[in-house]
Amino acid sequence: MKRIFWYLITIALVVSATNIMIYGEGENDNVWEQQAKEQVLKAALTNDTSHIDTDPSVFQASNGTIYLFWEKYPEGTNDYTAHYCDIFMMVNNGSVWSSPTRITNNMSINKDPFAFQDDNGDIHLFFSSNRSGNYDIYEMINNGTGWSDAEKVVNNYYDDVDPWVLVCSDATIRLFWSQIENLSQPGYNSAEICQMTKNETGWSRPLNITSWPGLDLCPTAYQDSKGVLHLYWVRGENNSPFMQHTRHIYT
Repeated sequence: MKRIFWYLITIALVVSATNIMIYGEGENDNVWEQQAKEQVLKAALTNDTSHIDTDPSVFQASNGTIYLFWEKYPEGTNDYTAHYCDIFMMVNNGSVWSSPTRITNNMSINKDPFAFQDDNGDIHLFFSSNRSGNYDIYEMINNGTGWSDAEKVVNNYYDDVDPWVLVCSDATIRLFWSQIENLSQPGYNSAEICQMTKNETGWSRPLNITSWPGLDLCPTAYQDSKGVLHLYWVRGENNSPFMQHTRHIYT
């Protein structure tokens, strides 16, 4: 019974996966794996065998249209080894998904997409890119006639990644991100959560929200019904190679 239950959970993961193959273990591995493969190919929103589609970001616009963004790497690479990575988009008007559209197009790493729609109906896409050397946060805007050129929002000596944007009840836009030292090295030393705000006068100066010798990564935030802002992030110790850092959620 436990084995059947595990299979059901795994199949659900397969159906919801995007260009990701998930396999299980069992008495009929070959048959099960073939069935899983077929389900993945039928259910996948993307099916580009020469690239890796990862880190999706999705939101629903005021007219009900669903916008899906993700980053696309060449097969067999990642953000440490790839020579380029672009942001792609698909939309669903309620009945069918569109074909993928490339949003960025340059020989650099463009990753960590986050998008939202403002009160005027404009779509804002934030992402990190190393097109100018180190990683900075960029913004592109679509007002219904097409995407604007990418504009650098965060620019400093460090690497800035993982943008997350919150539109507050007073219409203030708050941008959170991870500011990392030595991102190009798998065992980079420290990372802090930073914030900038935007109102009718423009963007504020960057403000460090956290400060400690470890790794503060992947911020996410919301505003409750009383107007209080809540910020969550991942904190890791810097006592081991990157992939083995101890990680916990903080707020």
